[in-house]
Amino acid sequence: MPTTETVVVKTDGAGTAVPTTNPTASVAPAKIATGDHYVLALSYAPQFCNSIATQQYVDCATPDAYWNDHLTIHGLWPQFKDPAKRFPAFCKPSDGYSDAVALEVAKAQPLSQAWPELKANQIWKHEWEKHGTCSGLSQKDYMIATLDLARAHNEVKFIAQNAGKQVELKDLQGAFDQLYGNGQYALICNSANFLTEVRSCWSMVGTTNKPGPATTCGTGVLSAKTVCKANKITLSDGFVIPKTK
Repeated sequence: MPTTETVVVKTDGAGTAVPTTNPTASVAPAKIATGDHYVLALSYAPQFCNSIATQQYVDCATPDAYWNDHLTIHGLWPQFKDPAKRFPAFCKPSDGYSDAVALEVAKAQPLSQAWPELKANQIWKHEWEKHGTCSGLSQKDYMIATLDLARAHNEVKFIAQNAGKQVELKDLQGAFDQLYGNGQYALICNSANFLTEVRSCWSMVGTTNKPGPATTCGTGVLSAKTVCKANKITLSDGFVIPKTK
């Protein structure tokens, strides 16, 4: 049975809700993609929420148990493998974001569970305008493609089993090798060697512009300054979820 949820449009850091401004809006596809593959950026929510003032991003204040053993969506980014080419962004400003489209997607999938407001307030709007407009997909197709890809590849039991511990980088890489394949992802750490994010690479199907099978990442992803390099990586403690009565 489809899951129905309310889409809340945050107008400020406090999460003030406003009505959908144009319930009949539809977003035309950009048609021609800018980029030759996708980077799926998934966040480790416990570390992200522990590293900032939780009131800055509204969903950190009400964590979901799902986030303890599943990575959450940051975004799906069209990208070039050629490191000389900067990643495309804000490709078609005329393809404006529609609250009504997000609500339609949320009726079929648990949108805020898989893609919570951790990286930016109004995250769906931000990711669509910055990255989705470069995908060649409509807003609806972009959001569904992002959710489908993430939910098929975001459960990481190794992290849940080792939360609050230091682990060997090679063991952490082994867990993600099984999930994505060697050379098809990058582990992202902060300056204290805490895991913060995982970025995996996916082919772009030419006829549809949708994500295809996993592909080797370009050097821009694999050699980024934030890629985990230390021999030992720390995994933040998971969220403590109050028991419901």
